[in-house]
Amino acid sequence: MTKQTKKLKRQIGSDRICAVWTTVSAYMNFYEDWVRTCCRISRNKNNPNRKLLKRWKN
Repeated sequence: MTKQTKKLKRQIGSDRICAVWTTVSAYMNFYEDWVRTCCRISRNKNNPNRKLLKRWKN
């Protein structure tokens, strides 16, 4: 385990997000793309990501 990995494990919440992605907005862009990809892969109506996607579209 590298020093950077140990450091990331100690960080919580927004500190950890900003360590991996430079800003919270960069993380949200990634997350929105991730949700869209999950919805394309799994078209199941019970997929929780589908509910998120509907909320973002409105």
